[in-house]
Amino acid sequence: AGAPDWRKYVSPLAMKIWKTLPLAAIAALMTAVAAYLTLTGPEVRPPGLMSQVEPEVTDRPHSTGLFVGVSEFHHDRTLTVPFAVDDAIDLAWKFSLDQRSSLVSARHIVLALSGKPQKDDSKRRLQELKDAGAEVGHATSGDIHQLLRRQVARSGNNGLVVFSLATHGFLDDNGDAYILGSTSEIGSPETSLPIAKLI
Repeated sequence: AGAPDWRKYVSPLAMKIWKTLPLAAIAALMTAVAAYLTLTGPEVRPPGLMSQVEPEVTDRPHSTGLFVGVSEFHHDRTLTVPFAVDDAIDLAWKFSLDQRSSLVSARHIVLALSGKPQKDDSKRRLQELKDAGAEVGHATSGDIHQLLRRQVARSGNNGLVVFSLATHGFLDDNGDAYILGSTSEIGSPETSLPIAKLI
């Protein structure tokens, strides 16, 4: 049998919306899909990096997180997601330093960013994350893939991987979904990262 098709985990309405959404909004839907697949049992998840993570356990010392925010794209300065970096920082802070929802130690958090935070709260939270041991890296498509591989490998058998994306994305002529890293070109699968590799 062939590999499962991730599209069957998204409702027809969601797929219709996906094809008509502005590119900036695609990332939110992809994040929702990734979250759904992370929280469902392994028998219904398509193969990919996130499918290696068991969802039933929340052992904080063995949990990791990758938070991607791409506000700036090197090949097209007009192609921006103004608050993508802020969103990545705020989520990372929420999952690590907010005592009401802390699931991951800040020392096990990686932020892959392109651009700078705009909001004062996000700037403060970024500094707090750095002071607590979080790592900040680049956000090319290659960086995102390698960092996710590393974070999945670092999580223990009883750990959780928290993964979020805030960036642009597109569908190719075959309907396959891609996300853009900081050096990706819109509509170019060769420079972008296929969702199938992530989930």
